[in-house]
Amino acid sequence: MKTARVLCLDGTHRMNPIVFHLFTIIMHHPTTGSGYPIAFLISEFKRSSTLKRWLDFLKNENENLIPDIFMIDDAGEEIKAIEESFLDSSIFLYYFYVLHSWCRRLGHKHGANIDPNKAIVWQDL
Repeated sequence: MKTARVLCLDGTHRMNPIVFHLFTIIMHHPTTGSGYPIAFLISEFKRSSTLKRWLDFLKNENENLIPDIFMIDDAGEEIKAIEESFLDSSIFLYYFYVLHSWCRRLGHKHGANIDPNKAIVWQDL
């Protein structure tokens, strides 16, 4: 983990009948661009305090774990936990979730009275 400058954190939510959550940290290889999982958390809870305890544990057990960037989806709990555990790390959202959010917002506003600027953005998406 010494060379892990970019880590990806993703959670699966309610993917099983017991309603446990699976969180995975994926290490991004700086040369190949591929990634592989390095840590897992299975939890009944999806709270930022639970994620923070896990991230603090990983940080304390691996003193070389000092990522510059965390890539995440659009989950507030994950953002809060990373901000509290890794103060110097930047948080980036996956492009898919940013695009999805834009489309959802523009689609909601998309109607008969279309602002020309919104129409241009809508077409670019």
